[in-house]
Amino acid sequence: MNGILFGNNNKAIIAKLASRNLKADKSRNLFIMITIAFATCLIMATILYFLEVKELPATALKGCIREYKYS
Repeated sequence: MNGILFGNNNKAIIAKLASRNLKADKSRNLFIMITIAFATCLIMATILYFLEVKELPATALKGCIREYKYS
């Protein structure tokens, strides 16, 4: 026996139900994908902003010292 108890095969029915569920919920799936992409962009923008702010004082200070030295 191939199954757990009786040996029936439900693979085809499960695949059919899964494909119908995906087709029926296209708008929900699209909304979830857009939300995940937006959250990823927001997190990356925040990380890049804080990395730039961390380096900003050192860059600004170098420019001031260079201008003062050659004036």
